[in-house]
Amino acid sequence: MLRVLIVDDQKTMRMIVRGLLKKIGITDVSEAESAAQVLKLLREPNAGQFHLIISDLHMADGSGIDLCNQIRLDKGLRALRIPILLLTGESDSMLLDVARQVGVAKVLKKPVSIAELKAAIQAVVLPDALMTSGLVGG
Repeated sequence: MLRVLIVDDQKTMRMIVRGLLKKIGITDVSEAESAAQVLKLLREPNAGQFHLIISDLHMADGSGIDLCNQIRLDKGLRALRIPILLLTGESDSMLLDVARQVGVAKVLKKPVSIAELKAAIQAVVLPDALMTSGLVGG
């Protein structure tokens, strides 16, 4: 089963993303409201079980770009190889380029549709995780 971590400092946005994931059949979802909370979760023994992180760009304790950069610079966390989708309302192409440079797998514009989210997940998550999640072929 595909295990996803949603990161957003706004509870309403976490609920919206959780709802979208549920509509495409992903129900094993954890939430974090800050980058610090994510880093703590990822350092726990079962962190390797996350197949995907979906993060907001702007959060109270930093950005999704900062979070991705922290993960990619930490040898232990980088070894987990968890793809990160970044959700944003931003249209600044330079900011989006920086996001990709620090390792964000895909940037999605808000509001994101179910089809866009599903396609992005299929594009970035390892094939074996997709097979067990039922997200392939449909």
